[in-house]
Amino acid sequence: MKYTLTINSINDKVKKLLELIQVNEDMELQEDVSMFELSDSYKAELDKRLLNHLNGDSKSYSWQEVKNRARSSK
Repeated sequence: MKYTLTINSINDKVKKLLELIQVNEDMELQEDVSMFELSDSYKAELDKRLLNHLNGDSKSYSWQEVKNRARSSK
């Protein structure tokens, strides 16, 4: 039987639970790193955006402008 446990934040109770899972011979603890992998097309898009930024071809905003835009979109 397989269960998936999603952990959003680590605290002392979660650490203890993970320790119990690791020492239990009937359980196996695996981290799903596939959710952290970027596709090649996504990496290419990030590279393109970085190049545009470094060349000065992209629009940038001050922190105040970002806050104002976020607050006005509500």
